[in-house]
Amino acid sequence: MQRISRQDLFSAWQADALEPPVLCATRRLADALARDYARRRAAAGAQAWRAPDCQHWRAWLAECFQRYAAAEAVAGRMPPRLLAEPEALMLWRGVVEAASAQHLLLQTAQAARLAAEAWQLAHDYAIALPASVPDDEDAGAFDGWAQRFHGQLQSLQAVSGAELPGLLADAIADGRLPAPPRLVLAALERPTPAQQRLQVVDHGVHRHRQSGAVDRVAAKQSIGPHGHGQGQRAAPRGGRPCGHG
Repeated sequence: MQRISRQDLFSAWQADALEPPVLCATRRLADALARDYARRRAAAGAQAWRAPDCQHWRAWLAECFQRYAAAEAVAGRMPPRLLAEPEALMLWRGVVEAASAQHLLLQTAQAARLAAEAWQLAHDYAIALPASVPDDEDAGAFDGWAQRFHGQLQSLQAVSGAELPGLLADAIADGRLPAPPRLVLAALERPTPAQQRLQVVDHGVHRHRQSGAVDRVAAKQSIGPHGHGQGQRAAPRGGRPCGHG
């Protein structure tokens, strides 16, 4: 994995605001990078510029999924429905409350949030479910909830956000979704196995092209007073989130 300096990144954006897309660990960092780039353009005397493709990792996944869903529909296949985070949390809460009717459980809302976080981590780190941890009552409860949650997703023909990296990696490997262009990861020094799998698929599809590379940029947040940055004058974003299609 190569490194790219912030100066080189901004120069690449100035040459072509769509290349390279930057995936950030947090939304706050994505906003900070965009503000820093805007300040640089304004200081250079620019009156307007195209906003760079700089976004949170999960937002990028959601855009890739929309492209995947559109391609599936064109091919005559029914894509799954992506549950929004509040929808998935409500589904978890229903699962936990149903289980609580049999085994009294206080604070079901908090338990549902913890279950959703555990589901996310299991997919991020490729942990097989059920975990089947011996003599662990909490792990056993989560295994049961996860099985019911998975069953609910299947009945709804839906997927949760946690499953997107695997779904998209499979689609890219099968040729049903164009691989992303060269990517830059900001503050993602230790990509999860789910992120690494997408990168490996990217390299495999593009091994004859330089654009298959994944770079890292060491990005420090530059936040204005009270956590808010200065406004920027920019044309609407028109990124290519997951390949050129």
